Amino acid sequence: MVVNGSQIPAKTYLPYFERLASWGFIVVGNDDPQPGTGKTASITLDYVLNESEIKGNIDRANMGIAGYSQGGAGAINAVTKFENSGLYTTLFTGSAAYPMMALTQGWEYDPSDIAVNYFMTA
Repeated sequence: MVVNGSQIPAKTYLPYFERLASWGFIVVGNDDPQPGTGKTASITLDYVLNESEIKGNIDRANMGIAGYSQGGAGAINAVTKFENSGLYTTLFTGSAAYPMMALTQGWEYDPSDIAVNYFMTA
């Protein structure tokens, strides 16, 4: 799962998705313009696992999530605040929105709640 940054639809990341797919990853995202809460990532995960045509191809024991900027906050929230959060096994964020900004924007996250392998860059 890739959680996009503010106002950046997932289709903008198509070259990145294609690169990951060339290595054998199944890559999904959505076009939520404000993904910081992680809610649409959670909804997308449920859809992909239960209703999509690719559901049978997904290795449910090895699912990761990545997010950039606001999407970094969304990815952290996706692995910590939802019923399906425990399905992820790894998390990557690139320049995730800093905690104070996330708090003021309504996408508060707590890094101490992360219980999966986590690689962060800034």
